Amino acid sequence: MTENDKIEQREIINVLKRKIDDCCDEIEKNIIEHHGIGAFSKMNFKNMSGASEIEMSYYLMSYGMAYAFEYAVMYSIALNVLKNSPKIGVASFGCGSQLDALSLLYSSKFYSIDKNNISYFGMDICDWAKKFDIQGRFGHSEFIQDSIENFFDGNEKYKECNIFMFGNLLNEIDDDEIIKKFCEKLEEKFIDYPHDEFVMCVLYSGNYLGDDEKGRSNRKALRRGKDISRVLHKYAKGFNTIRDIYYQKNLSFEKVVKFDGKDNKVNWIKFIPELCGDCDVNFTHNDNAYELVRDAKAEYGDKNIKYPIKNTKSMRFKVIRFTKKGVSQ
Repeated sequence: MTENDKIEQREIINVLKRKIDDCCDEIEKNIIEHHGIGAFSKMNFKNMSGASEIEMSYYLMSYGMAYAFEYAVMYSIALNVLKNSPKIGVASFGCGSQLDALSLLYSSKFYSIDKNNISYFGMDICDWAKKFDIQGRFGHSEFIQDSIENFFDGNEKYKECNIFMFGNLLNEIDDDEIIKKFCEKLEEKFIDYPHDEFVMCVLYSGNYLGDDEKGRSNRKALRRGKDISRVLHKYAKGFNTIRDIYYQKNLSFEKVVKFDGKDNKVNWIKFIPELCGDCDVNFTHNDNAYELVRDAKAEYGDKNIKYPIKNTKSMRFKVIRFTKKGVSQ
């Protein structure tokens, strides 16, 4: 990793933070105009397809930095697995605002990967008004507005991809039939997949698996991830499924980091230094958004509003590596 790579990483984080800060400004104006923050209490955070532009701002303000960090973790691991691949191709399902594309770019700097050797295909049923501009940041980038089960229709983009990023999508899809159709098409198309190695990444909402809505949602995502990985294992002929690179558990620890002139206790992700060195501390904090909602709740008494994620304490995910038989691991 070169000094120029580090400079570019800082620039990427600044792009993310500027967008989040712009969203904070919009939400603050909306709070003042409507004398409260209650307008966001009925938002469906799991399905943004019908969301207004101001609701998209609230979503990005609340979750943007946390998701960007979590994507960067998964992409760092995936790129470490594929560091000898001459080309990187990413299919990002449920890409939303395309913030994960910036996370991909950030993580690619750990390995000094030329941006021209990266292709990014972002797919989402919703064309977000708040998408990040990624034009010119990769050798090829493309946004596909469609449902996940249609990714394979009428094209061979999947043959360009060796990272299949599902992010948090498996928690968010309401209809099991969508996943079933996706798996059916995966069976049909993946028979002549050309790469020696590929990686599947899935982010889960949490560890809780209780018998309520939250627990059922988490169990549903786990089951869907297993369904897709089973199809890949069965139909990616001549491939071995390597064990999950990281298991489903919390991997955080506390570390004192100096920023804003003070010592701050930060929950860090253990394996980041093992792979690529510490991530920028700014990736893990979203103080402005948290304080904005906290103050609005105190002033206007909107009790049902969820707080934005203040910092990333832990994550639950799987990165699964598929390697063709006979290829060194």
